[in-house]
Amino acid sequence: MSTMTTNKKDETQKNDSHPVREGVADLKRDAQDIKDDLDVLKDDAVKLGTHATQHTIDVAKTGVQSSTEFAKGACDTVKSYQDGMNKQIRSHPTTSVLIALGAGMLVGRVLGSMRR
Repeated sequence: MSTMTTNKKDETQKNDSHPVREGVADLKRDAQDIKDDLDVLKDDAVKLGTHATQHTIDVAKTGVQSSTEFAKGACDTVKSYQDGMNKQIRSHPTTSVLIALGAGMLVGRVLGSMRR
């Protein structure tokens, strides 16, 4: 009788371990699926970061180019005004000196009144 009881226990353990093995196998597959999903997510995050970085660099380059063009335009305008003023000063030196003297006195009075 003890042999029969032992055989029944062995069969019960074998039958019980089969669903456990299936459950462990399912867990392993699920864990692998999660790992694969995380790998894909990591790759997508890297691609997104690279794209955002490149976009930022492109925008910065465009801004630098626009600023450079604006500065060159402003410099050209100032040079043209300077050339015009130089021509006027050479044409009318006495008037130019008197205007500069008057402007200097006016600025001196304004600054002097601000000190008080």
